[in-house]
Amino acid sequence: MTQMHCAFCGGVIRNVAAIEHRPPRFSAQLALTTPEPCACERPIVYDDPPMIEPPADDAAPAPAPRAGSTEDLLREIEAVHQQFEAGTLSYEEFEATKADLLGQLPVD
Repeated sequence: MTQMHCAFCGGVIRNVAAIEHRPPRFSAQLALTTPEPCACERPIVYDDPPMIEPPADDAAPAPAPRAGSTEDLLREIEAVHQQFEAGTLSYEEFEATKADLLGQLPVD
């Protein structure tokens, strides 16, 4: 495993969770690397942060379109809105379900 060095002090970063990732840039002045541990509270690294989880768009394939008419989908959207207004659906659930149903509407 390669060692990561703090751009500010040059020390070896032991706690990677504390790293402050900054966008890469040519004008950044980097400290000379040293085998000593980094003593900074928030070690600085000039790179893009690693992806912990894939973006939500890439996480799951798009659902297959339902077999239903436009009128059926609009009725479902109306029913979901009524559930939200009645307080049986949270805002997040309402928005996710609505977006799913709107995505299934045919576009001509």
